[in-house]
Amino acid sequence: MRGKRGIYKRSFKDLRTAILICLSSGKHTINEISYKTKINWKTVELHLTYLVGRRLSNEVISSKYVRIFELSEDGKTYIRSLGIEPTETNNQKEEIKL
Repeated sequence: MRGKRGIYKRSFKDLRTAILICLSSGKHTINEISYKTKINWKTVELHLTYLVGRRLSNEVISSKYVRIFELSEDGKTYIRSLGIEPTETNNQKEEIKL
């Protein structure tokens, strides 16, 4: 959907799928997910809350300074349904686009 100034706005499904695809490569902080998916960190945080509630991702570390997330088993099943095999590598420079 095009918004103001001809900028494409991704749907909630697109944003959540991009986040899950990012998490398919391993554990990540909100900032890492934000960088790789080019989604504002606050938006990533809000969608991660939804994904944790739907049991598609897990918060593995939560402290005052950092929160780290990973795919849950349900999340891995969803990613596989998209034809993507979850791996446990961390490519810091990789970008996720939908």
